[in-house]
Amino acid sequence: KEGSECLMSAAQRVVVTVSATAVVTLAVEWVVKALWSRWRAQKKTTTRRVPTHDRAKQLVGGALDGALSAAQLYLGDRLGLYASLGEVCGADGTTTVVALAEHTKLNRRFLREWCAHQASMGMLELVDGEGDGDEDLVYKFPAAFWDVVANPNSEHYLVSMIQLVPAIVNRARTTLPEAFRTGIGQGYDDPDIVEAIDRAHANTIKRVILPKVVHERATTFLKKVSAPGAKGAELGCGAGNLLIALAKAFPETSFTGFEISDQALAMCLQNLRGARVRNATVRDARKEPLGGGGGDDDLGGQDGGKGVYDVVVTYDVLHDATRPQDLVRQAKRALKPGGVFLVGDLQCLVDGD
Repeated sequence: KEGSECLMSAAQRVVVTVSATAVVTLAVEWVVKALWSRWRAQKKTTTRRVPTHDRAKQLVGGALDGALSAAQLYLGDRLGLYASLGEVCGADGTTTVVALAEHTKLNRRFLREWCAHQASMGMLELVDGEGDGDEDLVYKFPAAFWDVVANPNSEHYLVSMIQLVPAIVNRARTTLPEAFRTGIGQGYDDPDIVEAIDRAHANTIKRVILPKVVHERATTFLKKVSAPGAKGAELGCGAGNLLIALAKAFPETSFTGFEISDQALAMCLQNLRGARVRNATVRDARKEPLGGGGGDDDLGGQDGGKGVYDVVVTYDVLHDATRPQDLVRQAKRALKPGGVFLVGDLQCLVDGD
């Protein structure tokens, strides 16, 4: 668990291409070995703290403080308060609760408390002045902070992942106790979790995956996916961000997404309709798995069957899979001879490893 947290804290991605003839266990073994190598290296450079009562209290108190702040960040994001602050702030970046309430039509009393909390955590700055009424208290919203919490086009945008925090915490109260008793894991089939991941992916896909990876570095993939009549698949397509982006970038290629989350499937269908792309569809991978399932299963040449696709893509999926080896095998079965498997996942190699 600790090693996994070290890996996740990097929040970086690495993209590699693997041909259809690659050894299917290579990716999984590489991730596991690199994860432990990174964790051990960090352990060697970490100063061990004395385990005192005060240290334990700091850990618990920090967790409580973080949970309370995350809850207010969630409200600010869900209610559009950060975006509204950007709209009502003047040229000097300042505003009042009165102006925010008039703009959002939300209750001023609750906005007063929310702004006070944002100032206490450092997201807003309380400008020096006199008086303590809503008209007197002036808050400043720094432009750099706006990029992080209100600008989805910024490379610094991060608030989208706050959306999954309440759902994750709620699982500790509802489903995870039973999982600990039975040993059966729980999927991320929650609308907030699906949407949070989708929002985070949207930024990276637009800024990195398409322009810097597909069009600049993954040359073999680009040649395959842009060929006349090409067929592509995305394994674990989520709500369809990458699927739609690829369909728009390569309108002559047909794409099929595969997903097992009911919430993600519903969102993907909705997003496909909203995007009005005609060369992309989505399948329930529990019923129609990529590569025709296990063993000698085949879908008779239909989408999802053996040897159907010129390219297969999976992004930010393998590290969360219960059996990642099976997903790699599915991609191998689904590819035509010479097809390309494009993998985007967590960067976990130690420098120089």
